[in-house]
Amino acid sequence: LATAMECRCYRGDKNRTKYVELRYKLRDWIWLSFALVGFAAIILARILPYKFEIDNLIYKIIFYRI
Repeated sequence: LATAMECRCYRGDKNRTKYVELRYKLRDWIWLSFALVGFAAIILARILPYKFEIDNLIYKIIFYRI
């Protein structure tokens, strides 16, 4: 192993990248909450009893340009 490292000019700490532990910031929590609210809205739109009326209305708006 030592010969292989020497052949590839491995120098240890010099010019090596450092390990940086990522941390959540406020903007990360805000985007995560937007994503979760959007995901919940999509799920609820599929579960609600008025699903078919909403789907028909969207279908009419898209294809018939009401």
